[in-house]
Amino acid sequence: MQPIRLTSRGCDIPQEPAVLRLFRDQFHAHHYIRLPSLVEPGALDWLAREVERGTFYEREHEGIATESCLKPNRAFDLLHFLVNNRRVFDFVEAVTGCERIGSFNGRIFRLAAGLGHYDSWHDDIDGNRLVALSLNLSPQPYRGGILQLRRKEDEASRLDIPNPRFGDAVLFCLSDELEHRVTNVEGPVPRTTFAGWFRKQPTYGWYLQDSASDTQGGKPQPVLRPLAEDTPASSGVDEGVISPQARLVLADGAAYQDTGHGVVLFSPLTGHGEGLDTVGSRAWTLLMESGTLDAVEWVMADEYDVEPSVLQRDLLRLASHWRRHGIIQVAGQ
Repeated sequence: MQPIRLTSRGCDIPQEPAVLRLFRDQFHAHHYIRLPSLVEPGALDWLAREVERGTFYEREHEGIATESCLKPNRAFDLLHFLVNNRRVFDFVEAVTGCERIGSFNGRIFRLAAGLGHYDSWHDDIDGNRLVALSLNLSPQPYRGGILQLRRKEDEASRLDIPNPRFGDAVLFCLSDELEHRVTNVEGPVPRTTFAGWFRKQPTYGWYLQDSASDTQGGKPQPVLRPLAEDTPASSGVDEGVISPQARLVLADGAAYQDTGHGVVLFSPLTGHGEGLDTVGSRAWTLLMESGTLDAVEWVMADEYDVEPSVLQRDLLRLASHWRRHGIIQVAGQ
């Protein structure tokens, strides 16, 4: 049973009360649940490539652990974008019974044999952290590196929670009564993990600018503009004119989510989210459904009071902005 899946188009979460109740009962009985295939395969493969391109440095956690930690890069940014989703927060709150979640913060790190890496028993409690998440980012099988969970200083209560499959995750409890650690890794393959905490604060807000247009007594006037100003294009991004008939698709490493107040886009080139206003969100949704600017224009011309030439110009300008930021691409390019 798939409890939740993070995708480049948002997240898939079961809505049936009986299913949520099953996960909640499992969590409260064992203090953790497994989240198989948490990240969709396409995004997972992209993440693995970006992790390999990244730079690791040695890090010590005040006598608790040592590890190789990845400097924030595109994989780090995309994972934070995917997890920091209000629907994900609602799922975690429903399953664990924790307080209202404001944000998630994590890191990508490696534990390797022969480098002195270790992890000792600890609880991660700081008054702000609510629940922990550990995602396997190791494409190759490793030995050792098993998450263990127990009541404090009670070895008889210890649970071993192996998580050997690439893309699987474990959601586990943080409590004054519990502690956890990861056993030493053995053999040549390191254990690569994205791990962190759902927290009360800060609140992860997109600060969406809702530029809902004036209706002026009739159809609304579209305001098609990106929230952020255009920045110089990164090398390798084609800036040729987009044909209105060209099929446009979400680019590798890009993502978006519908917050309920508007669509937010993630650019793998900048590592940032960009909030769209009401009309921009409508244009984006239509583009993802239809694939061409021609089809978007045909629908929006009926919905908005605007000259066809103006609408076409604004749609082309917006699509060019998205392509410059690596959010969309022409299919096959």
